[in-house]
Amino acid sequence: MTIASVVRDVRGNIEAELATRICVRPPYFALREASWDGHEFSAVASSEFSPPALELGPMRAAELGRHGAIAGLCALAMSQTDSTRRYYLANAAHYAASFSRAKHGTLLGLSARVEALTKRSGRSSIIATTLDSAETVMKLTVDYLVLPEATFERLYRDHRQPTETLDRLVLPEAKRVSAGVRAISSVPSHLCAGHFENFPALPLAVVVRELSEMSGELLGKPHWVRDARVEATDLCWAGQPVRFESALESQAASDDTSSTYRCRAVGRSSSVAEMTLILSMPP
Repeated sequence: MTIASVVRDVRGNIEAELATRICVRPPYFALREASWDGHEFSAVASSEFSPPALELGPMRAAELGRHGAIAGLCALAMSQTDSTRRYYLANAAHYAASFSRAKHGTLLGLSARVEALTKRSGRSSIIATTLDSAETVMKLTVDYLVLPEATFERLYRDHRQPTETLDRLVLPEAKRVSAGVRAISSVPSHLCAGHFENFPALPLAVVVRELSEMSGELLGKPHWVRDARVEATDLCWAGQPVRFESALESQAASDDTSSTYRCRAVGRSSSVAEMTLILSMPP
């Protein structure tokens, strides 16, 4: 099978094609109107949750990053020369946004292109725009570790357990330990619905959401996420503990409009992810 042989209007059967190739499932996968032209994967998404208290924009940055990263792995999967399922594990990402006055819940279009793809790694670039005005709201670059299904299952066989089926995602109920610190004593499997089948692991988007929300609480003012650099170093499985930490690193001295936070999530015995986050005041 060649790349050209999978070029199609995916409104007909792209969902079935993707299901054989990728590692995520609904409800974590929530892209709509997907298409693939042989070079670019595109889809539509909107926020599934209520507007956050302090973060501005058409979608929470962590949720937008989730949809973007999934679009990116779909582009990688559709660029493969066979339909074998592979696990595309995001291990680094750079999120850069533009301030948008679009209302929360506005439909966004995502387009993803492959920047690099080898047997064991891949990189995609993703752009998100508002459908009504074509305003760019996010540019995202994601690096992935690519693992064949058999390799993933062999490496993580000790973490195999039944996966819960849900109609939609639920938000975590992390306990506030102190300012800038939250914890989950045991990650519930329903928090991992769709990520991954029979190997429920805490999604990186959930980690980023907790770290971003804590940072916003520390700031205590309406803001938007201007920039985020994330490195994921390990998976946190259902049933394991995780601790989220955020601390102010620096604040713009000239106009006091931007603040930088250093964040991390720590699992049972190792770091799960680290993030540098820049929050800015609306113009």
